[in-house]
Amino acid sequence: MELDAETRGLIEKIIDNVLLYADKIIKLYFNPEVKKELHIQNESDFVLGFASGIMHAWCLSSFLSIHARFPNEHEQSEVAICD
Repeated sequence: MELDAETRGLIEKIIDNVLLYADKIIKLYFNPEVKKELHIQNESDFVLGFASGIMHAWCLSSFLSIHARFPNEHEQSEVAICD
């Protein structure tokens, strides 16, 4: 089963929103005190992992909300963030 247009559009909005707020995420977590407390050593890896985690959670939550089930393997393979 392929992702329908509604799900695909929602996932695109999720990605756009994460990118829209990326600078705020960076400012919040790269505060020297927060960075030290979280033991952030590689800022690029941290931002990528953080954004990927947010997208993955929103994607799964949205899919569950729309379809009342988890995505199957084929649906997951269509969206790398849901792998």
